[in-house]
Amino acid sequence: MTVTEVAAMVGFPHSQVAEFLRSYGMYRVACNLEAMTDEVRSRVQDPRSWPASTVDRLLDNKHVREWLGIEFDADGNVKGKIKPEEFKKGFARIISDVATEKVTSRTHNTAKEIESYVKSIKPESTPGKTKGSFTAMDLLGKGGAKAASTPSPRKRPTTAKKSRSLVPPGFRCEIRSARINEVFTELKNCRLDTHKNSAGV
Repeated sequence: MTVTEVAAMVGFPHSQVAEFLRSYGMYRVACNLEAMTDEVRSRVQDPRSWPASTVDRLLDNKHVREWLGIEFDADGNVKGKIKPEEFKKGFARIISDVATEKVTSRTHNTAKEIESYVKSIKPESTPGKTKGSFTAMDLLGKGGAKAASTPSPRKRPTTAKKSRSLVPPGFRCEIRSARINEVFTELKNCRLDTHKNSAGV
């Protein structure tokens, strides 16, 4: 499915689905980095405790993306502009610093703090600027490349499911308030076809 089709199905904006895919794709790349200690690898490969939001915050920074030699397209796919081994060297350093909590969302919250962090990284861990190109599939090795080379059969575009209640399919309430969740559940159970007046109000 395309990002647009997924967005229509789950009721999220295209941009938010792309952000989820970007985060997941870069997490897979992080899990497949070879230049990691056992301690760092153990932390990275535990999705329940891995601070993905910290990595996302770093990748949101233009200075970090330029330093890593990457950019992201509208669907969240990574596109490399330097040699992949150079990118891996820099990304491994960032992942290691996040895993060992040298970089956290508290200590590196602003753009200025993030840029200062990148400038402080030693040259041996800094990616070279030799031009190249790569995708996430290239970074994930033979399994990823093989999957990418086998085109999947074309599927007919799916349309978003028509909501039977005031709450669109797939929409979740993430606010931790008992009262708000009670109201949310009530709205979710308010069917448009059988409670037209209540739904209208």
